[in-house]
Parts: sequence; structure tokens; C-alpha cells
Amino acid sequence: MTETEVETGTEAQAPVQTPGVGPLSLDSSSNLTQEIYSVFVDSFPDLFAEPAAEEEEQGAGEGGEGDAEGGESPAKGPGSPAKSVASGDEGKEEGEGDLGEGSPSKPEEEEEEVVDLYEGKIQLVNKTCEDFVSYVCELEGHLKLAEQRAKEAEDAALSKADELYTPQWRDTGLPEMPSFLTSNLSEGKLESMNLLNPQSLWETILQARDAKSAPPKTIEYFENEAKGYLKTTNNLKVRSRMLDQYPRKVTYKSFSGLTDEQLIKKARESERRLKELSQKMSAAQWDEEVKILQRMKQKLNYTQNPRYLESKKVPKSLKKGSEKAPSLFKVEPNNIEFLDYELGGMYLMEIRVRNVSGLSRRARFLPPRSKYFSIANVQFPGSKNLLAPGMCCKCELYFMPDSLADYDDFFSIETDVSNFQVQVAARRPSPNLSVPKAFDCGPCLLGHTLVTEFQCLNSGGRGSFTVVPEEDWPNTEMDVSTSGPIDLVPFTFEPSSFKLYTGDETTIKIGFLPQESGNFIRKFKMLCDNCKIETFSIVGLGVKLDITLESVDGKPVFEDEEAKQRASNKENVKGLVPFERKVWFGEVVPGAKHPRTVVVRNNTPIPLAYHWVLVDNGYSMDGSGKSKNIFQISPMSGVLGAHENSEFMFVFEPHEIETYMYGAQLMIESHSHTSEGSLLSKVIELDLEGSGKGVNIEVSPALLEFSGTMLFGKQYERNVTISNHSKAPAHFSWKNLPPNVKVFPQEALVPPEDAIECDITVLASDLGRTDITIANDIEHGPQLPLRLVYNVDGPKIKFLAPQIDFGLVEETKEVEASFELQNCSDAQAEFVLKEFDLPSRASKDWVFKFSEDSGVLEPNERKAFVLSCTCSSAQALRTIISCQVMVGNVVCSQQKITVRADVVAPYACLSTTEIDVGVTYLNVAVERTVKIHNLTQLPSHYCWMPEDVLSEDDADKLQILVSPQKGTISPGKTEEFDIEMIPRSTGSCNVILPCELSGMEEPLGLQITTEIEGISVKYEIRGNDNIEVSEDDGKELRIDFGQHLPIGRRASMALIIHNQSAIRAPVDIVFENFGLSQEEILASDQLSHSMGTGNMSEMMLRSSDMVSLVTKVPTKKRKVQMSKTLTAKALETVLLSDSVIGKIDSKLSQDKDKALLREAGNRGVVFLANPMQTTLEPWGSTEFQITCTNNMCGTYFDTLHCEIGGLPCKSIPVKAGVIGSPLALQSQVYTVEKTVDNRSLSINWGDLCVASAAEKRKFWVSNTSSFDMKVDWTVSLLGETDSGNEDTPAFVDFVAKTDGGVQVAIEEKGKNLDGELPFKLLPKSLVIPAGSVKGAEIEFAGTVPRVWEAVIRGKQHIQFSEPSEESVGANLVGSFHPFAAPPCEPLGSLRLNLLANTIQPRLDTQGLEQLKFTCHSCVPGDDASYKKSLAFTNLQSTTVMCRIVVEGPYKIVSVVTSYPQPATDKKGVSKVFVIPPSENVDVTLQYEKQKMTSEPEGLFENIDGFLKILYLPQSGPNVLEGAATVCVQEFPMQTKLLYPKIALSQDNISFDNVHPNAPKVIELTLTNPTIVDAMWSITELEESKPRKLSSSSTGTRRLSNRVTVAEKAKPVFEIAPTSGMIRGRGIGQPQQQKITIRFHPQHDLEYKRQYRVRVKKGLGTFFALKGCGSYNEVLESDLALSLS
Repeated sequence: MTETEVETGTEAQAPVQTPGVGPLSLDSSSNLTQEIYSVFVDSFPDLFAEPAAEEEEQGAGEGGEGDAEGGESPAKGPGSPAKSVASGDEGKEEGEGDLGEGSPSKPEEEEEEVVDLYEGKIQLVNKTCEDFVSYVCELEGHLKLAEQRAKEAEDAALSKADELYTPQWRDTGLPEMPSFLTSNLSEGKLESMNLLNPQSLWETILQARDAKSAPPKTIEYFENEAKGYLKTTNNLKVRSRMLDQYPRKVTYKSFSGLTDEQLIKKARESERRLKELSQKMSAAQWDEEVKILQRMKQKLNYTQNPRYLESKKVPKSLKKGSEKAPSLFKVEPNNIEFLDYELGGMYLMEIRVRNVSGLSRRARFLPPRSKYFSIANVQFPGSKNLLAPGMCCKCELYFMPDSLADYDDFFSIETDVSNFQVQVAARRPSPNLSVPKAFDCGPCLLGHTLVTEFQCLNSGGRGSFTVVPEEDWPNTEMDVSTSGPIDLVPFTFEPSSFKLYTGDETTIKIGFLPQESGNFIRKFKMLCDNCKIETFSIVGLGVKLDITLESVDGKPVFEDEEAKQRASNKENVKGLVPFERKVWFGEVVPGAKHPRTVVVRNNTPIPLAYHWVLVDNGYSMDGSGKSKNIFQISPMSGVLGAHENSEFMFVFEPHEIETYMYGAQLMIESHSHTSEGSLLSKVIELDLEGSGKGVNIEVSPALLEFSGTMLFGKQYERNVTISNHSKAPAHFSWKNLPPNVKVFPQEALVPPEDAIECDITVLASDLGRTDITIANDIEHGPQLPLRLVYNVDGPKIKFLAPQIDFGLVEETKEVEASFELQNCSDAQAEFVLKEFDLPSRASKDWVFKFSEDSGVLEPNERKAFVLSCTCSSAQALRTIISCQVMVGNVVCSQQKITVRADVVAPYACLSTTEIDVGVTYLNVAVERTVKIHNLTQLPSHYCWMPEDVLSEDDADKLQILVSPQKGTISPGKTEEFDIEMIPRSTGSCNVILPCELSGMEEPLGLQITTEIEGISVKYEIRGNDNIEVSEDDGKELRIDFGQHLPIGRRASMALIIHNQSAIRAPVDIVFENFGLSQEEILASDQLSHSMGTGNMSEMMLRSSDMVSLVTKVPTKKRKVQMSKTLTAKALETVLLSDSVIGKIDSKLSQDKDKALLREAGNRGVVFLANPMQTTLEPWGSTEFQITCTNNMCGTYFDTLHCEIGGLPCKSIPVKAGVIGSPLALQSQVYTVEKTVDNRSLSINWGDLCVASAAEKRKFWVSNTSSFDMKVDWTVSLLGETDSGNEDTPAFVDFVAKTDGGVQVAIEEKGKNLDGELPFKLLPKSLVIPAGSVKGAEIEFAGTVPRVWEAVIRGKQHIQFSEPSEESVGANLVGSFHPFAAPPCEPLGSLRLNLLANTIQPRLDTQGLEQLKFTCHSCVPGDDASYKKSLAFTNLQSTTVMCRIVVEGPYKIVSVVTSYPQPATDKKGVSKVFVIPPSENVDVTLQYEKQKMTSEPEGLFENIDGFLKILYLPQSGPNVLEGAATVCVQEFPMQTKLLYPKIALSQDNISFDNVHPNAPKVIELTLTNPTIVDAMWSITELEESKPRKLSSSSTGTRRLSNRVTVAEKAKPVFEIAPTSGMIRGRGIGQPQQQKITIRFHPQHDLEYKRQYRVRVKKGLGTFFALKGCGSYNEVLESDLALSLS
């Protein structure tokens, strides 16, 4: 259990209790308590809700209770309930009384009930909390128990598996086994607390891993990449979801409990219900019947007789002399009227008169009566004056006007029944001008000119206009060529003549020049060119100029008696005197403004423009003439309204104290007819006068006296107020101020009747009393004085300690003491520190130094100082230090403090002066202890000097070490020292060790004496078989690893050295040839680390860190913490398992061996001793591990040298024989460690296509030795060289045929094959460098379908140069390589087993029906029916490379593969497709529509073709199109092309005799009997000219010419429509369409026509039309009767 679990379990078992609160008060630091609190907050939200409004409005006692219940928001954490209760108690204390004492506003019984309710809620919360805690504890126990049981079950399973399969089975890398934890966990309990289930989590991880590594599925392709018709439809998806959501419930009824009568009854009811259902019509039949009924109810539309197009009914026969005789003829147009004409022009209009009766009529035209209209060129269609029914005659009506007036007339038409008149007229649109009858020019001043403009718009017809005075009409001579103004005194009218078209606009200007007052009216005539005359008038009013002054400041004024009499009608003016035109403004302060209001009235009905003019009278009191902007008038200019008063504001603003006089004149602007510019008239003149006066300002207070004493150098501030009692702003400035006095602001502007404060700042710069006066200059006012009085004193400094005490001081030593100074004032203080000279002291032997002897202290600053003292003799030092405060060069004040120190000398002694060690051994250390006593009260500094021992001959025999060598002994204390002595040579030794103490004249001495002796050792060797070899046995010492040491495997032996003396001696072991030094071993360690590995302890440390990181992840929920704990333990189990540790050890060992061999020079072997250097303990034994590491076979010899202390070097021979091969075969590029024999490898090509590109397989040979290795390869079939295999199996081959069958071919194995072997190895000789991997390729190309087996053998050779004379191998007879003799076993050979199977390529499909097309010839070539898609799948285990082609009128639209293809052409389109196993290819084919040169012979046509898959040799993606194919797979294709056809209801149609004025219509039915839509059109085959009935007269000949022209313009046979489309028959009913053929003969001729019905890309037909024209009236009457 982790620390987090232990703490959690403790908190769950014993929740924290708070007195009076209950278990609501929980520790907020616990995650469990937070979770518990959140649970019952969610369970009982009413306990943590805000108090209701009614409870808050009750008494204080109840309010306290409400606070206790409500508390704070639950979001504040587990501590909130405790705070809630506490807040409730505070509410009780602050209220009117406690609940126990009662409240005057509520009885005690109600309070007790509330308390009981609260206690009940608390108990409920307590019970819920306890239940939840107990459940959590139970769940935690369940989890721990499950974890323990799972661990026990797992250990038992592992132990059982180890017994069955040995522990090595854990290293095989078997898949993960199911967890034992899941079977011991309760899913219900895990889900109740939302804990994670390890089993489900592990299954999710495995599923995700399998899905990631799995190949793409075919169904995924169909869902994502296939065509639309192969995908799942949206309706199917919706139905699937609905079936999952609402499963269909099937209820099976059982009739076993029914009687025979009940069964018969149910059977009869079922038969009756089925009979009723059979009588009902299906939905499809119902829709068809409804369509037939609707077609029967459709109305028939017949063509109307063209002679009665104007009216729907044929007129009845009219008798002669009837009142309705004019209705026999119709005149076109209905209204004969000429609208646009000019004088002297001639205009023509064509008039048609049509016979609308049923009989032929005669008509005769009578001309109009006036000379302006005439008729000419009357034309009849047939015989003279005879109009057949429906025919019309034409005539031309001429109009020749002699004026632009309106004309009315008529002409008459005489018929055989009656006469009638036709009205004719000529009317031009009259002009319509937008001008009034009376032009009102308004009022105008006498002698002035007023020009008024009127816009004239003509919204009627065009016209020319001329203006004539009324008195000059009609006796006048007009000149319309000029358009100048015309005089109509006192008016002028311009223009006098003008011309306007429709929509034109012109401007009429009327000038008004009155010479006297009154109204003016003048009339004039406006003549139009259409002989119309209109009378207009001009109205104007002449006005005299009249402007008067009404009032000044609201008081009425008048200038004379006339004005006074006029003013008396309005108000009482008694006591007033005439106005003298003078306006006095009084005395005004410069800068202030004094306004006065003047009212002026305009008594005329005309708005008048004005402006004021100011005239300087040149009079002022000082005569300076400064009068700019003195007087201001607002507004200065503008317009005086008609009969309105205008108010003007006159403002007086003086600049100086003087008197100003101005004149103001009101000028009126107007225009006169005598001058071009404006005329100014002065109507009012006023005299303006005013005077300036000084400002009234004061300073308060006038005396500033600073109370108390001012500190020197400090600034002090006071305020004074400057008040302005004037109505103008006052400017002031302080001048000639002393240097230590500043005023802010020094100058400013005081607003009118306002005050401003000035800050007076005084710097205390002079000691003593100061009394000065400063002046304030006022602009336009007197100078104001201000008196300042203040007193200045200096700063104060004091010592914060009563004295400075150094205590005990060692003589000649410098000591320090600190003291503090404080500035007791609010100003800076400058100080000087020094020793006070006493007059009684003659001389002194000490020196004082201050850290800072002078400086400045800021106001109220406290600063520390250091005083250093050095005394040369022992004595009791007493003196005084002074601090002087300076102001400038004057001492303001002085403070003193006493200083004392007691100076003494040091003294110490040794606990003993002589040490006798006795007998010691060489290089064996001996320790002794000695003490030094400090006899003074001062610390004493010491230093031992073992390098300077005192001796005559024994100084080099003994090495002395002292600990500690330097230091300080506290006053009166004793220090203990360790003396270590190491003998360096044998014999007697006597030395003296000195020790110096600071302050003592002579050092201390310690005498040491000893007797030194030597060392003795013994050797022993122990092998792997625990056989020991010792020097005592009389055998030769030899380290022999044997002759059969496997290559790459480490071997070890032990060398034991026994120390037979009491001397500790160092031991060094070195190998002569194949060893490494300590530095080289460290370098190899660094090299192994750089290769990505480390030692075992570091890796285990990383694993434990990872586990601790997993277990210490901070979590908010308990359920996450539990899962983290389980994951950490599982991870720890994996990291610490034996298999993982074994793999890590093996990897570390291999990397270490490689680094050691590389550091040893790559000579095939390295010998190591562990340890290489150590110390041999007295009377002890040391074991040395001798290790042999190798990577090359051979027999190796070396010598081990051992040096112990001063003994002679010991040499021991070493031998190792290594067998095996350093080469290993492998199928992937990785380094193979030589733990097993990897000299054999199998390579399988699997299934390959016949004649495909050569398929290459690569293998690698790794060389773990330090020498280059060469391998010579030989290839042979399995049956040719392996004679040991007596059973020779046969080759069985399955060849796919084009018809879908399989052909079996059997061939005897070992049979001689023509040509070369299908296996080729490149290169045939391979050199593998030392410590590297090199690969070779085996190429297989099978041309015959069969199974191929072969063997490749490799012979090994060591590559090295001849050894030199200096190498070790030069001394070996028959050396194997330069550093070793041959091994006891020779090198073996490498073996490769090869296997391949060649098959025929093939693609399978299940959609051959997609290769049959059914197309309609009329649809476009890109229609969907012309396209088909077919999916092919590669079900073989080899990749197929092919090209897809078609034969016949087909093309390949697209080829989509489920495997990405390389782009092989410029457009990025692949023409050769590579299809791996289980991959698909979708081929979309299209039938190419052929151009039809003639009509088809039948209703359909079968078109054949082939789809071919050409399989290519697999030589890569860049296969040429002309490459030879391996085999071809053909699929037949067929297209059934359907043609449309049109059938006619009749082929020959005869109209018989038809009157030219009564056309005949016949319907023809077109039927499409096919299922193809037919687009048809009707064209005439040949043009048949009509046959003439007679040609004897000239008139007839002229008529024949007209007939030919008419026939070309209008055919006699009209067919409608001439084209269209008839849908296919659909559900079996042939579709039809009716056309109408209208025969309209132009003359009494015989007509024949032949037409062809063309069907677009289908079968058409022919039909013939025949008819004869006749003027037989019976035919016309029959038609009229049939229409009536």
C-alpha cells in the first residue's frame, strides 16, 4: 500500500470530529473528505441552500438559526459546514438573545421545534456520511484483497510454468496473458464508484493496437472509395438504427386452446377478409383509371373561323334599309384622326373597309366636302366594287392643312343596302403651360428694382407663343423673330415670344420698378400658333422704406412727437422724453463686458438686408486712441423680417482705464434701377459711450507667521488667498522674491468675483529669526504686500548605545565593534566622528578607525557604524568618542560616548610531550591521540607542521598526518588531535613533531619513537571446476581456460593471494599482451555508454523513478488514484522480472565486451583482472577475478604479472582456446550477438507470377570478430547435390485457365531443367569487415510454374596480412591469424535454404452481368446507362501487374484501385496497375455511341466487344506499353442498343373540296410503341405546284402570279406542331401525341403534298396529304351552319 492509500484509509476510518458540529467539519486537505462532502452536498441540496426571504425577515433569534442552516455556498469546500454553524452562533450573539433565553417576538415552543428539526438534519447527514465512509472502506478492502489474490494467483501460475518449461520460457516473447486481477474484482462495486476496470482498459489497448497494425479491409474500401450504388444508403442506415433502438417484437399466437367452432369461425372471417381485399383496386391501377377519367373530361378546342375573329357569334342576315346597316362593314382604323401636322404639308393615311356580313356586298366611296381632305386609289380585291365576306378594300385619305387649327369632316360609303358616313378629323395636341393666370411679383421699395422668375413647363403639345399688351390687341404688328423684353409699365416681361416642345421648360422674368406707393395690375395677351388666345395679368405692390428704433434695454423710445403719438397707441408713454440717440454704458472694469439691448422694427412688408457700421468719434480721456474691439454688436449683419422686430446686443468691453465714444449706423442694402450695384441707406444712428475703472482685489492674510522652530534645510509651506471682487478677471504676479522663498503660482489670472490660493514655500537656510516682506503686482490695480516671519534651528544626532565595549582583546590583533547613530530631526544632518582628546593623557599605544568618519544622515535616519581598534600592549583601555553636527562650517551640536577594551596575551600547553608507538609494520598506519589546553580567555590559533619534523636520520622513515592540522581553540577549552603514523622503511625511528600557536614566542614539541618491520605473501589459483592449485602443492601456477571455449562467451577464473604478515600492502596486476590498463578500461566504459547502454544500477534507478512518477501523479478523484497505483505496481513487476533483468544484463555485458575488445586493439581476445589494483590487508586474503573475453576463434597465450608492495614481481602464464565461427546469417539488418549458432537461414519467396520480374531477397552476414572475413558461395538445387535425401518428391503446379478452370501439372523433382538456375546470388564472394554487417542479394526469376528448392553454401576465410616479426603470431608455428594459433576445431560452412513457387496471375470478379449494356439511342453519350462499373479482386498471395484494355466500341472511363498507384505518364495517370494481394480495382466502362449514317434496320442492335486484362512481368512501375504479356484474361461484353419508332394512325389523308375562306382541319395521331423516347420532326419531301383550272383571260394570269407569291408566303397545309418528343411506353401503355393539319387553299386548285416523319436516331415513316380548293358557296354555307 502506498503512502497515499495509508493516509486515505486512516481518514476514512476515523473522520475528524469538531465539538458541537459533528462529522460535517472535515479536513479539507484530504481528497477522500472532499469527495464525501461533494457526495452528500449533491444528495441533500436543501441543507446547503440559501435561507428563504421569509426567514431573513424574522427576529434576531430566528435569523441566527437561519444562518446556521443556510451557511455558505457548497462550493467553498469541506470546511463550509463548520463555518456555517459558527456564523449561526455569531448571529445569536449579535441578536436580541440566545435561543435558550427566548425571544419576545416568538414563543419558546416554536424555537424548540426549529432546533429539533435542525438536529434531525444533522443526524441524517451524520448517518449518510458514516454509511458512505464505511462503504468506501469496504470497497478499499475489497480492492486490496483482490490485488493480493491476483498476485498470489499470478505467482502460482508463473511457478507452475517454470516447472513445466524452465524459467527460460519467459524470454521467448510470448503474447500477454489475461490479468488475474479481473476475476477477483466485482464489476458492480467498480461501477458504483466510477473506478476503471484494468481488464476492459487492457482490451481497449489491444484492440487499438491490432486495428493499427491490421491491413486495410475490403469493406472499408467499399464504404469509403466504392461507387455510389455499392455504398450503404441513408435509408438503410436509418432503419438499422431504428431496429437497434426499437426492436421488432414478434408475437406468435397459439390456436391450441381454441375449439373447432372457434377455429371454423376464424377461418371464415379470414376468407371473407381476403375476398374483400381482392375486390379492391390496387394503388397503381387506381392512378391509371383516374388519369383516363381526367382525359375523358378534358374540353375540346376547335379552330375558329378567321372571318369572325372580332366576334364569337356569326351576325344574322340583315334586311335592306335596316338601322344596323353600318354593321355590314367595318372601317379600319376605327378612329380616323391626324394628330401631328405642319402648315403647308400633305399627309396620307390608308383606310380599309371590310365586309363582315355573310354575303358579298358592293360599296362605293363618296369624297369629303372640305378642300382639306380627299380620297384616292380605291382598290378592291376582286371584281369592281364587290367585296366577298371577310374581304376588304383599300383607299388612301389625303390631308392638306393651311393652318395649325383643328379640322372635322366626313366621307360617305354607299352600299347596296344603305349609306353610312365615316368621320375624319385633324387635331394637334394643345399646349399646356404651367404658369398662373396672375403673375404676383410681391412688394418692392420705391425706386428699387425687383426681378421675379417663373418656370414655364409645357406638358402638352408643342406650340409657339407671343406676348401682346392688352391695349395693343388686336391692332398691333408682331415681330416673332425677336424674343426681347416687352414693357408693361411699371413691369417688364421677358421673353416676348418663345417656342416650347412637349416637356420643354423656359424661364419667364418679370421686372417691377415702382415709383409710388400702392398696388399695380397690368394685363396682357398670350397668342399661340394653334389660333388660341389667353389673357394673363401681373400684380405688384410699391412700398416706402420705414425703419424705426423701438426700445433700449426693454424701455420704449421715440425720436419726435410723431413717433410718440404712434407709440401711444401701444402703451403708456407718459413722462418720457424724446430719445437723444446716446447709449451710456457706465464704468466697467477692463476685461469685463457690459451688454445693452436695442430693438429695431421693420414697418415694411419686405425683408431687408442690413449691416452695422461703427465710427470712432476720436474722443478718449487719455487720447491714446486704443479703441479696437471696444464696442461689439451682435448680430453685425443679417435680414430684418417684414413687419418684425429685430433685437441687437451692444457690448462694451474696455481695455484700459479711460473713456470711449463711438457712433453706430444701421445701413439697409437694396437695388435701384439707376445703378448696377447695391444701394446703402442709413436709417438709424446711435452714439455709444463708456468708461473703464480699476479692479478691486485683496490678499488674505497679509501676515504669515510660522509658529514654532523651523529645521535648517527643510521647506515649509503656507497658503494665502487672493480674492477678486470685480466683474473682470484680474492678473497678478509676485516679483523680487528672496532666494529661499517660492510662490506657486507666481503669476495667474483670478476669475471675476472668485478667489485663488497661492502656495508660499520657505526654505530654512539662515539660523535665527527672519522677518521679510514680499510684494504682489496687480494689473489695473494697486500693489499688495505680504509679510513673512519665521525662526530656524539646526538638526540633532544621538548615540543609541550607552558605551562601546570591545571586551577581551588579544594584543596586536585588530578587533571591531559596532554602534548606531540616529538623526532625531526632520532635516538632514551633517556629522563628523573623532576621538575626544583628553587633556590628562600624554600618549597612547592604540589606533581607532571608523568605517565612516563623516557624512550626512537623512531625516530620522538610523545608521550603523564600525569602529576598529588595534592595541600593541596588554592593558585596560578607556577613552571617549565624539560626534559633532555641522551646519556649514559651524558646529551646531555635539554628542559623546565612552569606549573600553581589556587587552591580554595568549598561552597554551600539551597533554603529553612523548609518544612511544612500539613495533609497527611497513606501510601500516598507526594512530594516537594528543590534547592541547588553552590557558587564556581568548581563542588560540594553532598549526601542526608534520613536514618540518625534527630528526637527524629518521625523518624519511615515518610519515606523520595530524587531524585537524589547523584551527582555533576556544577560550579555556581543550582540543583533541589524531596523530597518524605510516612507516616507510624498516628500522628504529625517533622524531619530534612541532606545533605553532599564534601569539606564543616558542612552538610546542611532541617526541615520537617506534620500531618498523617488513611483509610475506602466498598464491593460489581456482578454476571453474573448483580445482585449486597452490604453490605448496609443487605444481606450476598456470591460468588455463581450456581448448573448447565458445566464441563470444566470457570465461572466468580466480587468483587468490594470502597475506602472511600484519602489513597492509598494495597489489597491482598487469597482463603482458592481451590486457588493459585502468585508463583503457574507463575509456571502454565511456564507449559502452555512448553506444546507448549503461550499467545495471542506472537502468534500475530509471525504472524505479518511472514507477515512483506513476504512483505520485496528483489526482482529484480516488478512483483515478486507485488505477494509478495498480498501473505502477504492474509496471514495477514487469521491470523487476527475471527475464527483463537477464536481457538487460546480457545487453550490458555484450556492449561492455565490444568496448573492451576494441580498446585492446581488436586482436580477438582480452584478459581482465578484477580488481587490478587493491590493498592486501594484514593476515588477510584477496581474490582476483580473471576474465577472458573473445570474439575470434584461435588459441591465445599471455602472461600475468603481479606486484605486491616491495616484493619481486610474480609472473603467471595464461592460455585460452576459442572455437566456433564469428559469422552469422540473419534476415534483417541488426547485429547478432554470438550466443547461439546462426550459420543456417531459410528464405521463402512464396507465390510469384510466372515470367514476372526477378524478385530479389536480401540477407545479411554479421561479423562479430576483429578480423575481416571472406565467404565463397556455391548454389545448387536441392535434388542435385543432397544425395542423402532418398525420397524425391514431385513438383505439383496449378495453372489457371481463361474459362475459370484449373490445370494440374506434375513434374518429377530433380529433373534436369533447360537453361540456367532460377536462383542467382550476387556477389558470389563476400568480404565482411570486422565488427560489421554486410548483405547479399538472391535473385529469383521463374519461367515455369512449379515449386523450386535450392541450397547455398558459404565457405569461410580469415582475411589478414602476413604477420610481422614484431607480432605475437610470428612466434607461433602454423599461426591461425596474427595473434593466435589454430583452434582445436576448424571453421564450418554457412547454409542458405531457398524455396519459391511460381503461379499464373489472375483477377477474380463476381459482377460479370455488369458487362451487359442496355442503351437507348436517343439519350446523350454521357448518360449513366452507357456506363458500367466492375470490381476485380486479387485473391492470390502475390502482387499482380497488369494493363486493362477493351476491344470494340467501348472505352475505359476510369480505373480506381484500393492501392495507390505510381504516375507513369505526363498527366500523372497510371497505365500499368499494381494490385497487391487482397486489393481491389474498380473499372468503369462506357459504350461509345457511334454516329448513325442511315436509319436502323430494326428496333434493336447487339454490339459485341471484349475486356482484356494483360498481365505483365513484374519489372517495376515503369513498364512500357509494348512489353510482352505473360497471359491474357478476356471477358466478353455486349450492348443492346434500342431504337425508337413512330407509327401513324393513317398514312394517306384526303381533305376533298375546301372553300378558300373556310379552311379544314384534320387530326393525326402519332404513337411510340417502343420504350425509348422518340424525338420526331415533320418535313416536306417535295414541293408540288398547284394545278390551274383555267388560263384563258389576262386577269386570271395576273391572279396566277399573285397565287404563287401567296403560296410562298403562306403554305396551304399547316401542320402544328411540326416537332416534339413522345416518351417511351413506360408501364406498357404506348404513348401518343396528336397533331393538327389545316388545309387552307388559296385558290380553286388541287394540292398534293408528301411528308416524312423523321425520328432522331430511330425509325421514321411517311404520309401524304391531298386536297382541292373550290369557291362553291355551299361549302361556305355548310361551314357557317356547322359553326352556328
